[in-house]
Amino acid sequence: TAKEWQAIKTLFHHSCAYCGILESHSVKLTRDHLIPVAKLGPHTKDNIVPACQICNSRKGATIITHGPQS
Repeated sequence: TAKEWQAIKTLFHHSCAYCGILESHSVKLTRDHLIPVAKLGPHTKDNIVPACQICNSRKGATIITHGPQS
């Protein structure tokens, strides 16, 4: 939900889970699945982290096996 997404971004201090860049007018955070839905990852709040578009695109369908920064 929108409320859960805001809570996730707050948990990560409104920054990218991978590179740490802060959300701003020019940097929008996107929802990134640690285990991609394409690889049967769940679409749940525990599987979603905020990512800038560059990191999200770079990650693609890679499964993250280590925890993101928080």
